[in-house]
Amino acid sequence: MAGRVFESFHVDIGSGDLVIEPAESLTMPPLLAFAGIPPATIPCYPLSQHLAEKVHAYVRPRASGAST
Repeated sequence: MAGRVFESFHVDIGSGDLVIEPAESLTMPPLLAFAGIPPATIPCYPLSQHLAEKVHAYVRPRASGAST
């Protein structure tokens, strides 16, 4: 795109985490179908485990007594 930024976004990538359930596969929308490019299928963290870890982090006691 002539060296210009088209869109910037944040990607959260982790490695080494214990995944209890199999990864879920998400197929992206076919936004580039007009160019003959098929939609990507991406392995994702299981939603149930993601939610459980968020709740655990929220309610886990902290040394300071406050949770962020």
